[in-house]
Amino acid sequence: MRLQFWISGVWASIHVDVVNYGRGLPGAARAACRQLGWSSGELILGTALNGSTSLVTFDLQLGCRTGLWNSSSVRLLDCLTAPIQGYANWGDGHASDFGVTCFNETNGVRQGAIRLVPDPESGLQGTGALQLWYNGMWGYLQIENWNWAGALAACRELGYTSGSPLMGAVMGAATGPTWYGYVACTGSETKLWDCIVASLENYVWDMRMILDPTDHTYDTGVRCYNDTLPPIGTLRLGRGQRPNEGHLEIFLDTWTVLAVSPYEPAARHYFTQRDALVACSRPYV
Repeated sequence: MRLQFWISGVWASIHVDVVNYGRGLPGAARAACRQLGWSSGELILGTALNGSTSLVTFDLQLGCRTGLWNSSSVRLLDCLTAPIQGYANWGDGHASDFGVTCFNETNGVRQGAIRLVPDPESGLQGTGALQLWYNGMWGYLQIENWNWAGALAACRELGYTSGSPLMGAVMGAATGPTWYGYVACTGSETKLWDCIVASLENYVWDMRMILDPTDHTYDTGVRCYNDTLPPIGTLRLGRGQRPNEGHLEIFLDTWTVLAVSPYEPAARHYFTQRDALVACSRPYV
């Protein structure tokens, strides 16, 4: 439905800048639907909208992050990133009008839940493509920056202690509705949704729907397994090209990737050559 809001004594259509502020619009759609009494919603733009237009149109620059649109008291205007600008008659024929489809999420399935879709031809236990429950529907996952830390989070959520990432439709191509996005994992997460939320909040990378993808480069899957649990503090190497190199993981109840933020000014002091010598001198699995 086309969305209008009451301002300065009139009902006005909402024009949005899709090119420069498109990433914040899905969150704004959810905020609008929460204000209208629904639990969630999806963005619809322009000519796909139903409902009457208004001769008065206001330009809203909207950018709603996850922490805001998850609030029960959020209002659409809470998502403004700049002052409202008004226009007597917008010249693009309302092609960039802002609209929403609102819905209540299905009881019993939480936003961000995942499930494994095994490849019937492989028969490998704990291995398959990932599907995500998002905005009221299941869809295959395409994560552009899929990595080991994301696979660890997904496998932990699925009940395993460890796992490795699979990409590129190696477990069968994603068909039908597919969620495309990013993750920002630290290696300590126990749910994949925590990695997705971090990417939404920290980088404003929102999930987008692809109805039936033709490019399967980023089809996302996992190979999950259970490790024999070692003593706390045990180190191991992973994702290396040779046996004596790779990223460093430490066991702290679960295997956790040791990471240093490249954006920290003092990052080079957090893990030094001396630390590497100590790590390499310790037994690892």
